[in-house]
Formats: sequence, structure tokens, C-alpha cells
Amino acid sequence: MSETCVYKTEGRSPPARIRSPRPLSESVRRMDGILIVLVLVAVWIGVDYLFSVQSGWRVLAARFRAGAKPVGPRVRWQVVRFGLIPEAGVTNMIPTAQGLYLYAGLLYRSFRPPLLVPWSLISLAREVRELWWKRYEIAVAGATRIRMSRRAYRRLEPFLATTDRLTTRFSGSATPTAERER
Repeated sequence: MSETCVYKTEGRSPPARIRSPRPLSESVRRMDGILIVLVLVAVWIGVDYLFSVQSGWRVLAARFRAGAKPVGPRVRWQVVRFGLIPEAGVTNMIPTAQGLYLYAGLLYRSFRPPLLVPWSLISLAREVRELWWKRYEIAVAGATRIRMSRRAYRRLEPFLATTDRLTTRFSGSATPTAERER
């Protein structure tokens, strides 16, 4: 026996079912996800700009913008503070005969172009204690300060002017082995 459906539409056929390609809730969730990603990217770019200004990088970039990356020993993950901004692995350095080449890590390059600061504008290192670590701080072109690990400072030390090398409170150089070699 066949079943028939009786419609009270007076001879019209039943309405066709309209199916959306996706349920509405799935589309809304996808749009929410895209919006969240866009907001996070905008916040990241805004914070990166703010940090580049607060650290002094933008002031240095106006005077010391560099071209191609020079050949030399790379000092990575050793800068712990650039100006007022604490950091970990953002700024990398390459000491060369022409000056100190500074460049930011890949995710931080939007507002931090590479720099090449002449050694004559890098001065007076001082030792700074942070908890149980010894850090070294250099003044860069009167615009900002860079605080780095001991390992990084040792890589830069041969390029610094001899009068600007770190000295201890007691006497002589902070690197007695370098004094013995002279």
C-alpha cells in the first residue's frame, strides 16, 4: 500500500526544502574566529610599535638605518633590555669593524629596521646585577641603553674604545686576563 500525503494547498505541490550550505551557527563561529585573529594581529602590531618607540629604536632608526646584514659573529638571544623595554630574544647583534649592527627577530621587524651604530657613539659600559646574574649595559648614541649578558659583552668588548671598557671599583679592567695578555 502506498502512502500519499494530502496537502491542503489546493493542487499546489509541496514547498521545496531550502538548505543552507552551512548551519548559521557554524558560519558565526567561523567569523568569530577570523575576527579574533584580526584583533590579535592588530594588538600585536600596536604593541610592537609602542615598544619600538619606548625602547628608543625609532630614534636610532632615524639616524642609523642599515642596509644589508654584514658578515661577522652573530650574538643572539643575549640582549635582556633595550631602553625601558625588557626583552628576551628580540634584538640580535653583529659586531663589525664599522660598528654594532642591530636587528630584530622576525616577529618584531615591523617597526624595527636594522641599524648600524658606529663604535664611536657607543660608550661607557657598566656592570648591573640582576638577581644572581651579571649584566652589562652600554649607552648607544645618547638615545638609549642596551643591557646584555656577560657573553654578549665579551663579544663586543674588543670593538669598544679602550677608555670605555668596563672598570671595576677597585682597580683596573674587569677582564684581568685581557690585561695579562698586553
